[in-house]
Amino acid sequence: MNELLLQLKIARNAVKNHADHITKIEEEISNTELGIELIDYQRKKLGSFEAVTRLENQIRELGIAKYLENQDKHPHPKVEIKIFTNVEVINQEKALKWAVDNDPSAVKLNANKLAKDAGKLELDFLKKTEEPRAQIASNLD
Repeated sequence: MNELLLQLKIARNAVKNHADHITKIEEEISNTELGIELIDYQRKKLGSFEAVTRLENQIRELGIAKYLENQDKHPHPKVEIKIFTNVEVINQEKALKWAVDNDPSAVKLNANKLAKDAGKLELDFLKKTEEPRAQIASNLD
């Protein structure tokens, strides 16, 4: 453990030294033509990232809307709808009794574990809902 603590100390120092060096460079170039260009491109990158996030969300929402209309899991060649089953414990008492009898590792009642273990069964103390999630291909060429 001492060796790991020493390695952690060295790594933390390296992070601080690199951060200090970056700050020093930024201060040195901030008023130069190159520094102004760097700041401009950092802003452009942030704006582009925000646009990507907004567009991805819009595409996902549109994909899910189309799926809900016609159950087509491929509303576009670059968009696929995947269905994830969410399992929620709706009666803690019944769930605990079932867990004691069938899944002792869940007795604490770890609702997430029980939902995973019993989620494929039809039990009156669990409520299942399906949640469509749109996945966008990384290659949009």
